[in-house]
Amino acid sequence: MLIVSQQDQPPLVSLADVVRNYQENGVKFLLQHGLNMRDLLHLDDCPEEPLLDFARQTVERTSFVKADYHHLLSDLLVRVPYKQLVGGKATLLSIYILLEHMSEPDPFMKLFLLEYVTQA
Repeated sequence: MLIVSQQDQPPLVSLADVVRNYQENGVKFLLQHGLNMRDLLHLDDCPEEPLLDFARQTVERTSFVKADYHHLLSDLLVRVPYKQLVGGKATLLSIYILLEHMSEPDPFMKLFLLEYVTQA
């Protein structure tokens, strides 16, 4: 099931932007909603998934992709709180997703990914 609207947070990417720039914004539009993010982590067998409160996730309104790469890459930084306190403190898990629009594998993708992870 894909969720395409949610009342508690204005969308990071509007539906009009998705239609105009589907390749760049389609996945970002879907993943900014908690249930879709939960399903993605579930598909990846993420051990943290059952411990997270996706109803309270927030999407950071920033991008770490350099302007020169906006036509090839888009990214999404989501912070999801744990359902219970960890060590007596409210704790967030930061999830960074880098999406590359490509038609064939790039041998240097690991280097690009390392650069973006160190910026986050």
